[in-house]
Amino acid sequence: MRQNRHWGRRLAALALTAALTGSAAPALAAGDYWDVDRLDWYYDRWIDNGAEAWYREATAYALDNSLILPFGRSFEGGEVLNRGQFVAILSRLEGIDRDAVEQTGQFTDVTAADYFAPAVYWASASGVVEGASATTFHPEGTITREQVATLLARYLEEKGVILPDDAGAPARFQDTASISGWAAESVEEMRRCGLMEGDSAGRMNPARPVTRAEGVTLFMRLTKQLQAAGAEVGLDGPATPAALEDITFTVERTEMAVGERQQLTYGFPMGAVVPGPLSFDAYCTSDSSREVVTVSGTGLITAVAPGQAAVVLKMEQGGDSGVHIKTVLLTVSGEENPERPEPEGPTEEAVYAAITALKADYPEGMRWTNDNFYASQALRSGGYGCEGFALICSDAAFGTLPARTHRSFEAIRVGDMIRIGDYHTVVVLEKKENSVMVTEGNYNSSIHWGREITRSSLEREGFSVRTRYPA
Repeated sequence: MRQNRHWGRRLAALALTAALTGSAAPALAAGDYWDVDRLDWYYDRWIDNGAEAWYREATAYALDNSLILPFGRSFEGGEVLNRGQFVAILSRLEGIDRDAVEQTGQFTDVTAADYFAPAVYWASASGVVEGASATTFHPEGTITREQVATLLARYLEEKGVILPDDAGAPARFQDTASISGWAAESVEEMRRCGLMEGDSAGRMNPARPVTRAEGVTLFMRLTKQLQAAGAEVGLDGPATPAALEDITFTVERTEMAVGERQQLTYGFPMGAVVPGPLSFDAYCTSDSSREVVTVSGTGLITAVAPGQAAVVLKMEQGGDSGVHIKTVLLTVSGEENPERPEPEGPTEEAVYAAITALKADYPEGMRWTNDNFYASQALRSGGYGCEGFALICSDAAFGTLPARTHRSFEAIRVGDMIRIGDYHTVVVLEKKENSVMVTEGNYNSSIHWGREITRSSLEREGFSVRTRYPA
């Protein structure tokens, strides 16, 4: 599973959310995504004389029909679909008039400014979706496979559509006993009509969160079946890409005290499409500014001395779009700190202890395959098999710290995630002069602790390192 390449993409929750919920379609083909790979399951992987028999069907269909909106070139199929994103896509499929929806204010965690607000209140009023409570919707919450089955069953009932049986649907799910009683009938309906399929072992995995890749595949199937049934659907055409100047560059506050920290963020207007590739950089404009604040590679600003500092976000876009620069002026007060504060973060000893403590729940030889999934809320990323287990270990050790990527063997530390080639992810337990000791999932279909991997083998296969130690 691929990861974001620029710190800005990790920080822009607004832009990442727009990837599935925007009101416009992109001027990009699905093939323009750097993180959609021919081995990813969410488009057809079969090759015919060196050409793809299906061209990333699910993502291409969702893009071409305005069900999703990409951010740059990153589809991020492994990320988890949340409740707000799900109802937003469903509302686009339905073709609702966003301006005509009455927003009652029932949910305290949904404001009129939220991109998903009209979708939430439409879905709630129509009986498709219920709130997490009488006064909250929990739009950022994950949505499980059995919950999706239930919501889609309600949606079809609301439309008065009964989808026909699919002759290719599985006879039954192998984990029927694990499906909640309230969802059993809806899950059976989704199985019968072929909207939801099981994994390679025939399991429904009812409690597992739905990913973006699964979401576009599901909505592609649903749209096609509704059209075949003669039901009305609302699909829009391509939109004009937004200007690079429309990107917002923000900090929480322009006044700081010595020792304080804050995170740079950026985002796009709702419905905006910005073609990739985009690259981002953040820096101080002068030596005098660098004496006042420091800016890390992840966009973390630290105030180190009183004074004023100009911090720049530089956005460079491929093609003829060029470069756009925005600047924010910060004022730092307080007594000068002669020693710049060291970035906060766990020690390697603490990281090792946190990861090895997982042996109790993930012992040597425990079965772990590509059917096992984990989503890191801190990194806004998820993965199956080896990637999922690596994220479990990383979250246990680093909590909410962000990640950055490098390719230096010398810079590897305990707890770092190493992607070997483009096929396996491991977590470092010990760094030696010319090798690393690792733990890993999906190693011979199981959890393994303590394998040694040489530097020469890493360099031969090619590798990248994700670290969550502050820069």
